[in-house]
Amino acid sequence: MSDFLAFDWDRHQLSCVVAHVSKSRVRVEQCFRLTWPDGLDPDAAPERAGNWLKDELRRRGVSARQVLVSLPREEAVVRRLELPNAPDDELPDLVRMQAATKASSALDQLRLDFVPLPREAGAELREVLMTTIPAADASKLGRAIEAAGLELASIGLSPVGAAEIAARVERHRRLDATGTSLVVARHGPRVEMSLVRREHLVFTHSARLEGGSEDRDNQAILAEVTRATVAQQKLLVGGTIARAWVLGTEAETRSLCEALQARLSCEAETVDPLALVQLTSEPADFAASRAALAGPIGMLLARSEPTVAAIDFLNPRKPVEKTDQRRINLIVRGSLAAALLLAGFAWLTWYKLSLDGQIESLQTRLSDLNRAIRDAEPDVAAANAIAGTWDDFRVDWLAQMNALNEARPGADQLYFTRFKFQPATAAGIAKVEGHGNARSRYDVQSLYDGLDERNYQIVPKDAGQAARDEDYPHAFALDATLQARKPAAAAPTASR
Repeated sequence: MSDFLAFDWDRHQLSCVVAHVSKSRVRVEQCFRLTWPDGLDPDAAPERAGNWLKDELRRRGVSARQVLVSLPREEAVVRRLELPNAPDDELPDLVRMQAATKASSALDQLRLDFVPLPREAGAELREVLMTTIPAADASKLGRAIEAAGLELASIGLSPVGAAEIAARVERHRRLDATGTSLVVARHGPRVEMSLVRREHLVFTHSARLEGGSEDRDNQAILAEVTRATVAQQKLLVGGTIARAWVLGTEAETRSLCEALQARLSCEAETVDPLALVQLTSEPADFAASRAALAGPIGMLLARSEPTVAAIDFLNPRKPVEKTDQRRINLIVRGSLAAALLLAGFAWLTWYKLSLDGQIESLQTRLSDLNRAIRDAEPDVAAANAIAGTWDDFRVDWLAQMNALNEARPGADQLYFTRFKFQPATAAGIAKVEGHGNARSRYDVQSLYDGLDERNYQIVPKDAGQAARDEDYPHAFALDATLQARKPAAAAPTASR
């Protein structure tokens, strides 16, 4: 088929895979790691970064021009959405409609894609996993790739590549796919956790490790896994993890596998991403750590024959274009109309006479109903006014403090330096303001998302000053308004 160059596009370094992809296999020609030079920020100077990348690839003799880019999980916002139980070809429009109300930025400032989740028996709703990245980030990435003389073919997400690898292993071993599998990939201080069920990525989460001893890092990973599985209990069949896959080499994952097996009471195994492809030579750069290759290898495998529904910010899912059959429909309708015209004319004459009597009776009844509605309008208005005053503007402050605490991504992810509640305003029934510091902008976004799900309206606000805490380098400001509960919709009144 084709030669591809696949990247794990980290802000600090690139993990690169050069491979030939065919229908039956992926043959890896080269694996190497590139570290961005000091003073070269690919976000600030994408063209300079692309020129540097061109020189590095030329020096290594890379001839492939089509590029697959796998972004880290922390670069994207991932949401689980519930939609009407509609056909798959209608989901793109439904997802964009929901995204317009859920996203903190306008849709024209985002790149959006989603994957449908498995249909559950008897479910009245469809669920999808929606992902977004800033459109500006995608544009900078495209400019860097173009400056390198390459052609950008796809922008994916590393947890999707990891899910592709885990699903292929389970299919090869003929394991029961109805259970929920945990997939863990650690790359330096970056760790990503995902849940996979029925060959679908159903949940993904990322965290940053502080470093130190191996035991300390393993305990931090276990804490993140526990937090994620508790929060996503409804995704676990029988409330438990069926199995755990840790991506990397046996040497680098042994202690983590043992810790996961003890904590989750299930089998935990190592999966080497390069074990699923054909290697022309052993990659020296990845003799030990191979979890960074999960995204690129997963995308290459999906190019051969996909197992898991993929995310592609460059080529997102779109509504299926339906074939224009207006001409055929006109011919069919004309033929039917001609055949039915004569018989219908006689029936219509008789039916019109019978309808005249029904119309007169219904008009009399409608007049009586409208009169009753008018008489009841003062009582309905008074009841709604009392309900709005008594119920909608009563605030349980303790409950709101609990809601704010539950919305936080974790006690060690962010903290507040200033915080206050305010009573009802013109915009809502309560207002929360505060300032604080966070480990990453993803943690701030997680706080905003949690409050949004709890009926708060978030107003973007500049923090006003940089954070002075090196461990929590992202300063943020919180301006959230608790919205009044919407009254129940009144029954439609009959026309007068």
